[in-house]
Amino acid sequence: MILVFFVRLLWVLLLVALQVLIFNHVHFLGYATPLVYVYFLFLFPLETSRNSMLLWSFALGLTVDVFSDTPGVAAASMTLSALIQPTLLRVMAPQDCVEDAVLSYRSMGTGAYIRYVALVTVLYHLVFFSLEYFSFFNGLDLLCSMAGSWLLTLFICLAFERLRSSR
Repeated sequence: MILVFFVRLLWVLLLVALQVLIFNHVHFLGYATPLVYVYFLFLFPLETSRNSMLLWSFALGLTVDVFSDTPGVAAASMTLSALIQPTLLRVMAPQDCVEDAVLSYRSMGTGAYIRYVALVTVLYHLVFFSLEYFSFFNGLDLLCSMAGSWLLTLFICLAFERLRSSR
């Protein structure tokens, strides 16, 4: 139990450091900024309690908010994504998955895993950019930022998963 806590804490610190030091400074074509800390949601086993996921996700989002000067946007987006993620897992995870397994390419299959990651990240980006812009007057800017950031984040999360599952 204590080992699981420290492993998750290490992931939080790593993802926050990557986001704050590297990815917050990437603005592809002036719109797209990858939000890679959402990858943390994909590291939870199937049997993780919803309360634990919500607490960890809120803490990660709040930490990113503090260092990125986005007052509450990341915390709210991570918390909502963590709230909906178990429902998506039940729908998209194969029935023969072991309860304590962490979902990956191997356990779900490549296509199903990519659809699952794409769905969670698009949900996260919809909430994040809707709260950040808080206006639909610049709809094209909002759409470009949302789509570009989603595609970059999706690509990076899938690359992280490929690296993690290859070991």
